[in-house]
Amino acid sequence: MRVSRRNLIQTSSMGAALAAMGAACARRDQAEAVDLAALDAVETASRIRNGEISAAEAVEAAIERAERINPQINAIVTATFDEARAAAAHANGASGGTLGGVPTFVKDLDDVLGVPTGYGSRAFAGNIGRKQSP
Repeated sequence: MRVSRRNLIQTSSMGAALAAMGAACARRDQAEAVDLAALDAVETASRIRNGEISAAEAVEAAIERAERINPQINAIVTATFDEARAAAAHANGASGGTLGGVPTFVKDLDDVLGVPTGYGSRAFAGNIGRKQSP
């Protein structure tokens, strides 16, 4: 009889235990390898609340995608990545509301305190948000 991993596992008294451990490891590896871009905001918030991912991990994944894609689509007027990282470091998904800790982008049409708001027009160049839009 040819010895293979499969035969060894099937004939071993530890076969069932080894198979179960292998399956558990495979599930954990799959869970860790989840592409956060494939999740919607509700699922991302759920995973943050459950401790499966942190708000900081979600923000880093969003920043990575933005930096990779923005040169092609030119959608980000003012990158506030450092501010997003700082907010995520203090985020607590459990107490942050329904979508607590979920990264998002704010259009150039809404004021953000201390961030340039051009309302999509060069006429407002240099306009800095003095308050936070509701």
